[in-house]
Amino acid sequence: MHSKTNLLIGLLCFLLILGLAACTGTEQGEPDLSEAEREQTAVAETTAVAQSVGTLVAGTVESACFATLQAFEATLRAEPTHTATLDETPTPTPAPPMVSVSEATNCRTGPGQQYEIVGTLQVGEQAEVVGVSQDGDYWVIALPRQTGQCWIIGIYATVTGDTSGLPILTPQLLLTATLGPTLDPALTPTLAATLDYNWTGTWTTSQGLPGASHETFMVTLTQTNLTVTGSIEGFIDLNGTLSPDGSTLTGTWSDPPASGPFEFKMINLNQFTGNINNREYEWCGYRNNAGVPSPCMGP
Repeated sequence: MHSKTNLLIGLLCFLLILGLAACTGTEQGEPDLSEAEREQTAVAETTAVAQSVGTLVAGTVESACFATLQAFEATLRAEPTHTATLDETPTPTPAPPMVSVSEATNCRTGPGQQYEIVGTLQVGEQAEVVGVSQDGDYWVIALPRQTGQCWIIGIYATVTGDTSGLPILTPQLLLTATLGPTLDPALTPTLAATLDYNWTGTWTTSQGLPGASHETFMVTLTQTNLTVTGSIEGFIDLNGTLSPDGSTLTGTWSDPPASGPFEFKMINLNQFTGNINNREYEWCGYRNNAGVPSPCMGP
C-alpha cells in the first residue's frame, strides 16, 4: 500500500513540475536562442525543479505515510469495548430445611429405639435436615454439636423450610454413609434404655362399634423396653409387645375365661388410635387433656 501511494504522488508531482516549467519559461524573458538551446535550457530547468520538488514531496509523503501506518496499526491493536448485557446478580442459595423439637429427643443410628443413641437434640437447638424415612415418621439430621448424621422421631419435631427435595433414606444407607465402608453389616444395634415412645401412664380410652356410641374406660400401662403390661379399670389385664420403633402396641386383653387381641398406634405423645378383637370395635385413647382422636379406629 505504501509503494502504490508513493507512485501515485510521484506521478502527480511530475505533472506539477512540467506545469511549473512551462509557466517559468513563459513568464521570464528569454534571449534569442536557437531551437536546440531552448530545448536544452528547458530540460535543465525542469530537472532542477523536479529534484527540488521531488525532495520536498518525498519527505512529505514519507511522513504522511508513516503517520497513517501508525494510526492504522493502533486501530488494529485497540481492544473492542464490551458492554455486559447479562444479569450478573448471583442467585441466592436456598436455605436448607431446619428442625427443632418440643422435647429433648434422642438421635439414633436408625428409625427406632432398637438403634443405638448417638446424640440428642435439645429444646432450643436447631439442626439441618438432610433426609427423611420412607414412611415420613423420622427425619435424618446433621448433629449440631458433633460430626455425623442420625435419625430423630417426628412427633416432637417442627421442620421449617422446603423438604420436597430431601432424599428418602434407609438405615443401612445412612449407616454406611456415616460410619464408612468398614461397617459390619451383621452388626446388630443394641437396644437403648431410653425409648422414643413412652406408653407408661394412665390413658382415658373410648371403645365401641364404629359410628355408634362409645364407652369410656381408664387404662393404666407400664412400659419396660419393648414389653407393655397394664389393665382396664384394674380388672382386665393387658399384655403386649411394641414394634421396633415403639409406636405400635400389639397384645392380648384377658378377663378369664374371655380374651382377645388388641392393637394401638400412638399418633403423638398424648393420643393413640386402635382396635379390639380384630377391628370389631374401635378403641382409642388420650392423656393430658389431648381429647379423643378422630378417627378413633386404627392403626
